[in-house]
Amino acid sequence: TARDWPAMKYRGIDDDLSRGPFPTLEFQKHQVRAFAAFKVNIYSPYFEHTLLYPDQPLAASPGSSLTPAEAAELVAYARQYHVTVLPEQEAFGHLHHVLKYELYQDLAETPHGHVLAPGQDGTLPLIKDWFTQIAQEFPSPFIHIGADETFDLGAGRTREAVEQKGYGPVYVDFLKQIHDALAPLNRRLLFWGDIGDANPDAVSALPKDMIAVPWNYWNTNGFDKMIDPFARNGIE
Repeated sequence: TARDWPAMKYRGIDDDLSRGPFPTLEFQKHQVRAFAAFKVNIYSPYFEHTLLYPDQPLAASPGSSLTPAEAAELVAYARQYHVTVLPEQEAFGHLHHVLKYELYQDLAETPHGHVLAPGQDGTLPLIKDWFTQIAQEFPSPFIHIGADETFDLGAGRTREAVEQKGYGPVYVDFLKQIHDALAPLNRRLLFWGDIGDANPDAVSALPKDMIAVPWNYWNTNGFDKMIDPFARNGIE
């Protein structure tokens, strides 16, 4: 008799689809089968400029991105293996390959930079447009908005705001704006938890239904420092 069950409800793989050759749909299906064999139940493809938006054609390159039809096929295929596809679209930093175009120059923190500038008229409408499509294509109860490594914040359009309020409050205020703009989609938003380590005092202002994803690049003796700022403030 073998008795077996998972230690954690959610067991996910984050897959960077924004660097290097874009995988074929058949290879992604192969990944889903392999993940399922190891009892992984979340596959999280990471997009910066590789998820195709038909009404925003410069945001991703045709032929090197996931199309709406392919997304639907991938979701249906993964469901057979009890795997949920949890999409991550960067919504703050890591957007150079979008912001390098003149079309988006008014949304960038610095010219052709990496970070969307909070407070610009077109920033939240762009995010809402992207994630409305994402919510239609991916029925996951979660959506990941990225928001890691926003190093340019305060170096350009938000310089005055960051000087007056501080980096943490300006960062958190924009996440709150994204949260409120996407509330009609009825999805829980995940975000990378850089802010908990860099500015733990700012965490208390985050919406309590967001989910932090602490992370680090290197080996470490413990994760308490990354997790505690969120746990103390009732954020999962």
